[in-house]
Amino acid sequence: MATPDHTLRGRLKALSIADLLVFLHGLGRSGRLHLTRDREEALLDLRGPYVVRAAGNRDADRLEEVLLRRGRITPEEYEAARRRQEEDPTAGIGRGLIAAGALTPRELIAARRDQAHQIVRGLFEWEDGEYRFEEGHAVSGWSAPVDLPILDLVAEGLRSVRRLESFRERLPSPDWAFEPIPGVSGVSLEPQETHVLGLLDGTRTLEAVSEASEFPADEVRRILFLLLTLGRIRPRPLGPPGEEGEATESLLRRFNGIFGRVYQYLTLELGPISETLLNATLREIEGAHAPLFESARLGGDGTLDEGVLDRNLRGLARRDRRKTLVEGLSELLYRELLVLRSALGPDHERRVLHRLRRDGLLAAAPTATAGGLMPSPGGMTC
Repeated sequence: MATPDHTLRGRLKALSIADLLVFLHGLGRSGRLHLTRDREEALLDLRGPYVVRAAGNRDADRLEEVLLRRGRITPEEYEAARRRQEEDPTAGIGRGLIAAGALTPRELIAARRDQAHQIVRGLFEWEDGEYRFEEGHAVSGWSAPVDLPILDLVAEGLRSVRRLESFRERLPSPDWAFEPIPGVSGVSLEPQETHVLGLLDGTRTLEAVSEASEFPADEVRRILFLLLTLGRIRPRPLGPPGEEGEATESLLRRFNGIFGRVYQYLTLELGPISETLLNATLREIEGAHAPLFESARLGGDGTLDEGVLDRNLRGLARRDRRKTLVEGLSELLYRELLVLRSALGPDHERRVLHRLRRDGLLAAAPTATAGGLMPSPGGMTC
């Protein structure tokens, strides 16, 4: 009998390391996460909600380089530690530093934690790469465990990102609105994050939040992405789905919220092939829903460009625009759920639908079909 493969593989894009770490945190499993980009490689050993060890192949990530750069050891102390290590080739640099009197065991653990922080922060600057998570992989004993909470590392990584365009790619629309999720705690927020969280009331758009604070729009996007990733906020529910008077802009925003969630789930579960599958689905229905999907493409977060669809709808009589939009987007959502069901199975489909209903993006009443659950033609009920 074949041994089941417990390896999760996929491609990294800008900021997707945050999604990946939060996903693995939710699984709560032990294993090793391999990350590669060009000639760079990083290894993270995970145990439940913690990163217990981290290593990278960049010179700057070596323990001795971290210590030298921070002034924790002198070049002379490093040379003494290296000579000790040469006398005992099976020992690592950590033992050499302790034997040379450069560090105490307590200081070595603190240095390992600094090293792990640096390695993980660096991953948040990656705009591409590949990952492989080997669940159940025996956690290595090459160094003492550092036991750093994964969610704290995610928050730290997002706060350190230098390329702010990444947040614009992940939250492209200034019209998106979010609301706080009551009763959620966990990672301690910084003052600027608490301030922005206090501005969210379910009606203020991203653009309005930027205008109400002194932070630039991309910094607001950073904070909103951090709050969204940590589960402190959710996309705004826009009233009962399918209301006849709901504006087309609100409908599209609601659908885009769902498309983004489906894309994120598929990407974490399937890797790079998910983007190909979902774009192929869009192309399949383009002709049947002309002119709505003409020149439309899924963005880097799995959503549709609202401007493209708006331009396409302008060629229709006003009375036909909402009907065309609802029918086209409902068909695309139905097809995406079929892709998810076919690729991963009905249990995964049910899990995604549960999360969408929990977060107010779908109504609770299901409509039975031969394929399972699908959006009703009148709106957003699944």
